[in-house]
Amino acid sequence: MVTTLSKSQIISLKPVRQDKDDKGQLKFLQRFFMSLPRDEFVFIGKKMDNGRMRQESFSGETGRKSVANGNFVLTGDDIYIAPNTMVSTKCRQKDNIGHLTAFFTDIDYSKTKEYKTKSPSQVADEVLNHCKKFHLPLPTMIISTGHGLHVWWMLNRPMQARFIHVWDAIQTCIYNEFKSFGADACAKDAARFLRVPGTMNVKDKNAPAEVAVIYMNAYRKAVDFDSMYRWAKKQHKANWLRRIRHICSNVSKDIPLYQLESLIAEDKIHIPAKEKFVPFILNEPTQNHAEPPLEKIIQKRVRRSESAEECSRRHQVKALSVNPMRVKDLETLVAIRQGEMTGKRELFLHHYRNTLARCGFNIREQAQKLTETNAIFTEPLPENEIKNILNQRKLYMARNETIIQDLDITATEQMMLLTIIGKDEKERRRVQKNKCGTSNDERVKGICAKILKQIALGKSTSEIADIIGCTTRTVRNYIHKYDLLGKGAVFCAAQMAEEGKSTPEHRDQNEIEDKAAEKAASTYANNSVNEMKRQVGDTAHPKPKRLTKREKNKLVSQILTLLQTQIPNFREKLKAVADTFYKEYEAALLIVDEQGKISYTKLFYELILRIAPGFFGRDLTSALAQNFAQALYAV
Repeated sequence: MVTTLSKSQIISLKPVRQDKDDKGQLKFLQRFFMSLPRDEFVFIGKKMDNGRMRQESFSGETGRKSVANGNFVLTGDDIYIAPNTMVSTKCRQKDNIGHLTAFFTDIDYSKTKEYKTKSPSQVADEVLNHCKKFHLPLPTMIISTGHGLHVWWMLNRPMQARFIHVWDAIQTCIYNEFKSFGADACAKDAARFLRVPGTMNVKDKNAPAEVAVIYMNAYRKAVDFDSMYRWAKKQHKANWLRRIRHICSNVSKDIPLYQLESLIAEDKIHIPAKEKFVPFILNEPTQNHAEPPLEKIIQKRVRRSESAEECSRRHQVKALSVNPMRVKDLETLVAIRQGEMTGKRELFLHHYRNTLARCGFNIREQAQKLTETNAIFTEPLPENEIKNILNQRKLYMARNETIIQDLDITATEQMMLLTIIGKDEKERRRVQKNKCGTSNDERVKGICAKILKQIALGKSTSEIADIIGCTTRTVRNYIHKYDLLGKGAVFCAAQMAEEGKSTPEHRDQNEIEDKAAEKAASTYANNSVNEMKRQVGDTAHPKPKRLTKREKNKLVSQILTLLQTQIPNFREKLKAVADTFYKEYEAALLIVDEQGKISYTKLFYELILRIAPGFFGRDLTSALAQNFAQALYAV
């Protein structure tokens, strides 16, 4: 059941007071609702005096609008919110989750011997230092609950519930990382309730405590799901190496992990069968995940002139995302070409399959769709090639330009498609929507030229407004904005004088002045509008070219050659820096084989490029790169 905010017993629809300390609740809610799906539901709860939890739910769009207007306040005792959104309002369970919006961990540091005497701010600093040491992305925010901490990593892009098995694996890695801080093993499920800042924690009636935000990441409002996955994957491998180092008796306990990994790769260390490395879970959606059906939300008619059917059709079109429209476009393209896709069949089915997978079709439905489409082709592909396309695990979102180039979609065909269109077709549709039938720049230039022409011919402001068909205020605005009475009039006078000298005397002077004024006004209007756009920065700047992998390797080799010529015994010193660097940060920079040959890791290349002057064009934000630069400069 959807709760109307005005009738809610938990939410107060009253203006947020800027002069009152809300313990960070407003900023928390702004970041929380920043990227939530609009058609899914948020659950909030309040623990009653009898111990039961009263739950209410509302749509993400409703919450976002209320927070944006500053009319969303949560006050009271024991108020909770669910980090992940639900598809329906029936229940707050794992099977009902629609999108995953955050990672989190509940740290009960008061139960540990090491941290129970410290303040929440001191424990938060320890958590941040731990994240930096083990290269975990810094959390979005840390909330003090009175007796513990809630650490949040909000996602910049919500992930579908089909990735929940990957989310669970990453969440388990986060729990294991903060187990020494007192992380709660029961508070890592996807349907968990967490406390809201600005409320009170009265779990202990004798010692009520305020829930407040004590750390807010000012540089990163949200983290990327893939970056959290990459960290968990590396940490999974590092934990296994530490376990092997502890188990194997013929291995030194101080050996760096990167050297241990190279010894294992060369089969120089015997690993028991029970301790064989198990790869981390793949970052792929579950194909057989059954998503609950979406609740139908009745849309109100906001246009009095439209019927109920037109309103329903308009909202259906508005709700379509890019991928469903791409599926329709690809099917339309086959129909336009009447199945003649020779030479483009593999690429077409590849893009078609990727789009179907992103729309939520499982592997059986994808195979059925591909088989039906292949049967429409004039020259169908063999079945084994369709199976090869279905066996491709890596999915990606292709750009429109890539699909147009791969399938050779012409401008005429683009006119019949919904979303697979190029820049020219997009501009054509935008201009077609315009009331004047021209772009905004052309419209402004045309009005400027008309006003300046009439000024050159000696017309007054009111006369110009009558001729053009606008108000005198509009004429005065254009005159002041583009300096038509100053530079414009001087330019037109000079151009008209030159045009009068170069024309024969027997021609009509009024006609000559009219054409000269029109030509001069058009030239000045074009130049002045373009200059105005250039001053405000409304021009298309070419994107800087990114270096290829080969160019990066060449640049790194040049930097190392320069350092080797300037620093005596550079390689020995660099090896010493790498060993010290690994002991402190467990980051492998060099790999030395049996013959003493040094090879560099990918991390080493990235750090060298980070410290290259002018390569990134910004200050070093990575603590790892800063420490490496200091160590290298010390050498």
